Amino acid sequence: MVTQSKIQKLKKQVSTKKLNIGAFVFGILVIYIIINFIFYLSASKVTAYTVIEGALVETTTYRTIAIRKEQIQTAQQAGNIRYYAKENEKIGVGSLVYSIDEGGRLNAALEANYVDGMTLDNKDYAAVRAIAANYTLNFSNNQFYSVYNFKNELEGNLLNFMNVHILENIDSLTSVGALSNTFTKSHAPEEGIVIYSIDGMEGITLDDLTAQSFVMGEPTFTNLRTQTLVNPSNPVYKLITDEKWLIAFPIEENEVEKLQNLSTMKFRFLKDDITSSGKFSIVNNGSLTMGVIELDSAMIRYCNNRYIEVELLLNDETGLKIPNSSIVEKDFYVIPKDYIANGGNQGEAGFLRQVVLGDGTTSTEFIATTLYSENTVEYYVDMVNFEAGDIIIKPDSTQTYTISKTLPLQGVYNINMAYAVFNQITIIDQNEEYSIVAQKTQYDLSQYDHIVLDGKTVNEEDIVY
Repeated sequence: MVTQSKIQKLKKQVSTKKLNIGAFVFGILVIYIIINFIFYLSASKVTAYTVIEGALVETTTYRTIAIRKEQIQTAQQAGNIRYYAKENEKIGVGSLVYSIDEGGRLNAALEANYVDGMTLDNKDYAAVRAIAANYTLNFSNNQFYSVYNFKNELEGNLLNFMNVHILENIDSLTSVGALSNTFTKSHAPEEGIVIYSIDGMEGITLDDLTAQSFVMGEPTFTNLRTQTLVNPSNPVYKLITDEKWLIAFPIEENEVEKLQNLSTMKFRFLKDDITSSGKFSIVNNGSLTMGVIELDSAMIRYCNNRYIEVELLLNDETGLKIPNSSIVEKDFYVIPKDYIANGGNQGEAGFLRQVVLGDGTTSTEFIATTLYSENTVEYYVDMVNFEAGDIIIKPDSTQTYTISKTLPLQGVYNINMAYAVFNQITIIDQNEEYSIVAQKTQYDLSQYDHIVLDGKTVNEEDIVY
């Protein structure tokens, strides 16, 4: 029969075993922590950089002069003038632009019958709000003249709204004999964009430009739409007759070499951050050298601007963007492609190296290796796999090649696996801080890879944290 003392003795034995197992597991955990702590202390402390797609856009800002095909239309007779065509809009040949009332009696009749009590409709209010919003969005303290442009544009549009409403009733008034003889309508002589302001630079050509042209202040714009009385030969509106236009800017002698081989130019309008491009050429006018960009679109957006600020977008190659501090060089053996072989359990790529056996005879062994890069005739092979003087044999042949030739490759240390692995790169663009590298082959870096920010702080296969 089991006594109470025996039971207590068994419990003590079981408890002792449990205590020993627990202590053993705890000891293993302590050792594991110590080992990892030692690895942490001995590992390289590096800063990682995540590879992203990007571009190195070299930008240069210029003040350009716009050259367009512009015709100033003049009044054929004296009288009170009213405008009907909307500014900055394209009209067809024969479209009504303005009217002139010689005696002023039509204007008096219009004001008596239609102007008093006239209100703007929702569409008119929306247009006014759009003008104000555009002014607010593009306002700059450095371009205070835009305040006057805004004032003139707003006044002109309000007059235009009123005149368009009047136009709906004008035929009934001009049918009266006394008024019909003094009232004249004027129509567009050809298709074009109507502008109701002039700056005195209409009709300029590249031959007219000098260095002084580009440093002058903003031209004085005359708002023609606010005039109520005109005389013969007075300017009444401007017609831009071609969508094609050009912008010109001065370039220094040291810039010519950088730009002379370009046939197209990509740039950004600073006024509204719109990117465009056009045919590019360099034109010499006496001592003045100019860059000229020919455009066939967007003219209507800037038809009221003579001077236009643009930012040239040069060297906008896209690829993987990495810091120059990450770039290192590593030497590799280069081996002719004819000597590549497949072997091992999984058919890895490698080479057949000749070995001398103990009895003096020769044999071959397959050496699997990573191919880091290639050119048209050679593979780049890591130097840890071979030594200078090793002889390899061409598959299915008796030809041999003695390994000796080395060439460097540029690359970075990839630390995706927590240790440094050399990754070859191909640089397609570079500035003082960053490089753009290609992503075209199996050997190239990939987006979102983690690389060492300062390549000089680690060696290949270093463990990093």
